[in-house]
Order: sequence, then C-alpha cells, then structure tokens
Amino acid sequence: MAEKIIIYGLSSVGLRVAEFLKQTGTEPLVATYPASPYLSKIKNCCTNVIEADLSNFELLRKIEISDASAIILPSSDEQFNLQAALHAVEINPKISVVLRLFNTKLAAKLEENMQNFKVISASQVASAAFATAALLEKPILSLKESDKIFSFFRVPCSLFAQKTVNETEKEHSLDIVAINKMVFPAKNEKIPDKGSLCIFSEFKNGFRFEKQPCPEKNNTPTKAIKKETIPLSKRLLGMDKILRNTLTALISVIIFCIAYFYSFENLSFINAVYFVVTVLTSTGFGDISLKDSSTLSKIIGIMLMLSGISLFTILFAMITDTLIKKRMDLMLGRKRSRLSGHIVLCGTGDVGIRILEDLLALGEKVVVVEKNPENKFFAAVKEMNIPFIISDATQEKTLSDANIPGAKAIICAMDNDIINLEVGLNARALNRNIRVVLRIFDKDFASRIEKCFDIHYALSSSHIAAPAFASAAQGTGVVNTLDIEGELLFLVQEKLDGIKDELKTLFALNADNKVFYLRKG
Repeated sequence: MAEKIIIYGLSSVGLRVAEFLKQTGTEPLVATYPASPYLSKIKNCCTNVIEADLSNFELLRKIEISDASAIILPSSDEQFNLQAALHAVEINPKISVVLRLFNTKLAAKLEENMQNFKVISASQVASAAFATAALLEKPILSLKESDKIFSFFRVPCSLFAQKTVNETEKEHSLDIVAINKMVFPAKNEKIPDKGSLCIFSEFKNGFRFEKQPCPEKNNTPTKAIKKETIPLSKRLLGMDKILRNTLTALISVIIFCIAYFYSFENLSFINAVYFVVTVLTSTGFGDISLKDSSTLSKIIGIMLMLSGISLFTILFAMITDTLIKKRMDLMLGRKRSRLSGHIVLCGTGDVGIRILEDLLALGEKVVVVEKNPENKFFAAVKEMNIPFIISDATQEKTLSDANIPGAKAIICAMDNDIINLEVGLNARALNRNIRVVLRIFDKDFASRIEKCFDIHYALSSSHIAAPAFASAAQGTGVVNTLDIEGELLFLVQEKLDGIKDELKTLFALNADNKVFYLRKG
C-alpha cells in the first residue's frame, strides 16, 4: 500500500514540498484555503487537492487522516501549524507530524515531549546557502549540521593538479565529488591541469581555497561616488540659516567690542579680549569694570551682556539639537557606514535574520538594511551591536550609506522578488564588482535572472528547505538534492532501510561530522 502523506496548509514551502514529493514518486494529498495564492500552481503539480476552510479542524477527519502515515504543516502561520498538529495526533496518535516553526528552542522542546514530531525551521535550513553564496566564487549548496556549515562548491583543477583524488582528500580534509564531467571519480584518478573540481568540505576549511578579489582595491566601479573638496565659503552658505546668522552676529559683536574697548578704554589688546570674553560668558571677575567709564561705554557694555545671553542661548540650543539629532540618527539607523570589505544584508525577516546569524558566526562584517523599524526581529539585530540602516534599500542613498562601493557582497533577502532584483541591480550600478545574491521564490525564474542580469546567485529558500520537510515525512534521510554535472543526486544524512532504490544518494554525516559515501551513482 502506497504511503499517504497530507500537506495541510499551503505556502511557498508547501508548494515546493509537494513538488519534491512528486519528484520522488509520492503523490501527496494537499488541503488548502480556496484563496491561496499558490492554488493554481499546486493544481498543476498535484491531482489530489482539497479546497476548504482549514481552520475547521474537523476537516482532518473528512480527509481520513487516520489512514495517513504523515502530515506536513508548512504554513507561515505557526500557531495554525501547532493547532493542526495537536488535532492530527488526537485523531491518529501514530501519525508522523512535520511542522514548520521558526523558534528552534521551542522546536526542540516539542520534539522532546511529543512522539513522532519533527519540527523544522525553513529559514534555518536555507540560510547557510545564502550566507556562503556571498563568500564563495562558485557555490552549489551549503547546509548546517551540528552548528557547522558544510559546502559544495567548485574550485579550479589547477589548485591540486597532478595529485590523485585520494592524496588531495587526505591532505586537505575534503571530498572530491566531481572532476569536470566525471562524477564520483576513482580514488586513484589524477586531477588534470585544467577544468574545475566540485568539492565538499566544512566551509571554514574549504573557504581558504577561494581567491576572490578585494573590492576596496578595485578601481573600476561603474558608478563611483566622487569625494569633492568643498570650499569653506560653500560650506558656510550651506549651513543652517539660523546657525549661520547667530555665529555671524556673535563674531561681529566680539570684534566690534574688542576694537571699541581697545581704542576708547585704554585697554591693551589682550585685556580687551579678556574683558569681552568674561562679559559674554557671564563670568564677571570684577577686575576690569565700566563703573567709571563713559555713558557710551556702559551702553556698549550692556549691549555686550544682552548679546552674550541671547546669542549663546541660541547657539547652545542649536548645538544640543544637533547632538540629539545625531543620537537619534544613530538609534534609528541613519548613520553612514564606514566599513569596507563587508557584506550588506537587505531584509531581516525569517530568512534574513538566520542569514545574519550565519554570517556573524563565520566572522564576517555585516551592515543591515531594513525598511520597517517595527520588524519583529529588529530588536535582536540591535542587540548584536552591528551597523544598521532603517531605510528603503531601493533608494541609491540608502545603498551609498551602506557603503556599497566598499562592500564585497550584497544579499537581498526581502520577501518580494522584484524588489530584491531592483536592489541587486542598483548595487551593481554602484559597484560593478560586488557579489550579488538574491532571494527569489521560483527556482526557474532565479536561473533566468542569473543568466539575463549576470547575477552571481539567485536562490529560493523554499526550494532549499523543501527536501528536509519531505524527508522527515517519508523517513528517507534525504536532506537535500544536488545537480552535479546534470545528474540529480540526493544528499542523505544517514542510511535507513526506507531509502528507495531509485534514489542516487551522495554523502552522509555521522555523529562526528565525518563525511562518507553511501552510494556511488
């Protein structure tokens, strides 16, 4: 009897899970709201689609969940996922439940306390691929295992030319997946001088083979920001009008009074300066007095006192206002970044915040750009004590403030494909050599964007995460798929009896994070 897997609730992840299940020979039953934006796409993918009000959990009985082996809950509404999961196990205590949840700590507690529960954070599964795509020249796929990031990527054959596969793997603690078009080469195969290798290793170990140019040393940006030397006269004219007038009046009063007391009160120049300053600042030591001076001198003295009080009050108020504005700009993320060789991350949603965590774990310098200051993860960004800008990333000034000309990469991780593309292209206009990584929902659309716009990498987070959900429901151990030299390979975490014969498995990671082959071709 064929296994019955139910996908309850639809999202971009749910659609990709359904496609993956179909690819591996399993036809899922999909239950979705009639107004789902993915309805037409899921109907093109699956024949067994039910449109109904999913919030009425009695629907679970009507779709005969008691006969199902697993239920996948991929909705972005986490409360809905958990409620549906509890109703499902109430009806069928033996069913395997796979639910989507961002909070990994809560996920661990649920798995510990609930039998047959598998809780997956789609953003956590996908984030490593985005983070490493910004750093690797030719990435293929990255994944996290036991808080370590492992990567598949390409390097030139010339790095290990004339050495055997076995020698290279042992010397550099990596696995060679392919040499040019040869997938799973023999251990005694010699590496040629030309072409490329597909290798697999822990990211920090493999990253040392990358030879990326340093962007701050590159002098060929398409649209460089010119630093002009502004004359003092223009700076004064561009100053705030009130501040400019206040300073002009204060300087005029000081010069006039010094000249008057020097000429008509028989004071030396330094004493005249000293007297004017003590009067303006209300210090009044009394060592120089206008008690016996002429009426005109007393009038000028009065004018000096009143001028000092009023002009200094205005001046101090404006200085205070400027300092407060500077402080507010800093708090609200309006400060121009002075970093170089950094990565600019646009968007701190579910996926963005995970990418940020991975980049920081890898020791990278990051500047965050987020349009919405009410973003639920923004408090966490502030606690990380990293530079951030609250502004629209599509604006050129925002990208300039993030110092795109000095950045080595930009990751556009917002929820809108078109906005991600626009920001990526704007960044390329400011820095021709910046590495651009885009989050794009549709994998085919992502591939076309890479080709047409010369974007380094366009990734679909839902496409990356889908195999993990499907595998948890099927019990196959497949955590992701790889397309190596046109051959579709399945990455398996551990060898299980339930693995289908037709699947071409690749690597497994044991408890010690040691990589080994399960099956070749």
